[in-house]
Parts: sequence; C-alpha cells; structure tokens
Amino acid sequence: MVPITNRLAALPLALAVLLVAGCSTTASTPKSTPIAAATQGTTAGATPLPTAAPTPVVTGGSVAAVINGHSIPMSKFKTLSVLAAQQPPAPGSKGPTPKVLTTEVMNQLIVDELVREYAASHGISVSNATVLTQENQQAASLGGHAALIARLTHFGIDETAYRELIYSAALGQKVETKVAPLKVRTTRQQVADVRHILIMLKPQGKAARTDPQAHTLAQQILTKIQHGANFGALAKQYSDDPGSAAKGGEYPQVTKGEMVPQFDQASFNDKLHHPRIIKTSYGYHIIEVLGRHTASIPNQTSQNQAQAAQQQAFNLWVTQHKKTATIKRLATIQKS
Repeated sequence: MVPITNRLAALPLALAVLLVAGCSTTASTPKSTPIAAATQGTTAGATPLPTAAPTPVVTGGSVAAVINGHSIPMSKFKTLSVLAAQQPPAPGSKGPTPKVLTTEVMNQLIVDELVREYAASHGISVSNATVLTQENQQAASLGGHAALIARLTHFGIDETAYRELIYSAALGQKVETKVAPLKVRTTRQQVADVRHILIMLKPQGKAARTDPQAHTLAQQILTKIQHGANFGALAKQYSDDPGSAAKGGEYPQVTKGEMVPQFDQASFNDKLHHPRIIKTSYGYHIIEVLGRHTASIPNQTSQNQAQAAQQQAFNLWVTQHKKTATIKRLATIQKS
C-alpha cells in the first residue's frame, strides 16, 4: 500500500542507481512510490551522496562511434561509461571487466542512435518541457535542484549531459511504444480523482517538524483553501510529495486499494469538493475528492506480462536494425 504513485518516464538504470531511484533503461515503469524512494534511509536534508566508483579510463579520439554515417561524440561515451561503472556487481563478482563495460556502453550508444533515426523519420520527439519536468521531479526527490547538481557533479556529469540522458530515455520510450505497442487487458473499475497536499514530519530537504507543527501547518493550509486560496498553487508551494506537487497535488483515476487505508477510505467515501485533513504513516494530508467514475484500468498481472512481451519485441526490433546498420566502433574502456 502506498499513499501516492509516480508515473514518470524511466531514466537509464545506472543513472537511476546513482540518483537513488528505481527505473529501467527502456521498459515502461509501473506505478512506484516516490515518497518511499525519496525518504528511505534519510532524515531532514538532502539525500546523502553514495560512494562513486572509479572513473573509467577511456581511449579514442573525439568520436566514439560512427553509426549509419552519424558520428557519436566521445563525451556521450564517457558519460555512459561513468554510469555503467556505478552499477553494483552481481553477488560474488568483482564487477564487469573493461571489455564488458565497453560492450555495454557501445550497445547503448547503438540503441540510442537507432532510436534517434527512427524518431526522426517518424516525426517523434520529446519537448524541452518534458525534460525539465523530469529533471525537476528528480531534483525534488533528492531535496532540491542544488542537491541534484551536487550529485551529478559528484559523479562527474554536468547538467547538459544529464538532460541529454533524460531526452534519450524519454525518446526511447516513445519509440518503444510505437514499434512494440503495449497490449494490456483492462477491467472496468470505480476510480476517484483526488488531489492532496502532504505535510511530512521529516520532509526531504527541509527541517524536521514535530507532529503538532505538521498538523498546525496542515490546518493553516486548509483554512486558506476554505477561504478561496488556489489548491493547486498551495500544493506546489507546500506539498512534500514530489510525485504530485508539481501537478497541483492531483492524482487522477485512483483505484480502490491503491493507496494506504486512510487515503483510500477518504478517496471513496468523502463528499466531493470538501477538502479535509487526514493522517497516514507519511504525515498529514489535505485531501479533496474531485470526482468518482468508472474507468478501464489495466489488470496488473496482464500489465506485467504485456510489459515483458513489449520488452522482448523491442529487443527484437533493436537486433534486426543492428544487423542492417553500418557501425564503426572507435572508443574503448581501458581501465575501470
């Protein structure tokens, strides 16, 4: 049971590892818990920096590879090498050899380029707003933009390279959806459209609060709403939920049992448009139910199976296109 969900596009696995978030390189991401991920093992203040693996020693010129006549800059190869080096080794293993790392990174470059070519020829793109939204959401989960930059700097990655990684991952998801559509069985269920403002006792990147302090702040916010203040604006200003704050606190189509019990009960029993305060294990929520209706909701078992099938289909698409691609590999990792 979780109080909130996160429907973000996934970042590359190694990037997620160093930023303390769970995602995958190309597979779609099921609903997760941004609060749990953001607060696990932390108290007030920014998430502590993990230990960085040694920076791989890369050899080659300014071009890492030439794929179908398109030159891939060495800077991207180096960035991906840093990310690959952060992946934890398998139990009992000392980690991948430089040769294995080179293969992994080069394969990612190839996939990214095949995706880019397909997207360009099929009018698929990712907006700057989407990239910035994902960056801001990740920053919020780490305690703010400064904490994100500190973490990237810790691993030798600048913000421009980071945004390029977000762009590549988001573009990859769009292409994957196009070439390998997700086929999920759905069922008709009652859903609730809700919004909330979460006031935590130990918010990420902020000073800790006592229980009375958190409740008092929640009551002050509720009073503002009852006197006509904009709920969405207050959510963006006060909410400690990085998964919904930027969206005005909104969670559309919440299903029964998806949230923690107190949140679930309010979602399906409260009067519409009557915000009130509830308490869960995450803190105090000013919650408002905007509506209830019936919707087609993916069956979770079917969704898991469909995602696995989609990944297989996309991998097959990549394999087929690699066979016909002209690839010249120029960069190598000599030491990791």
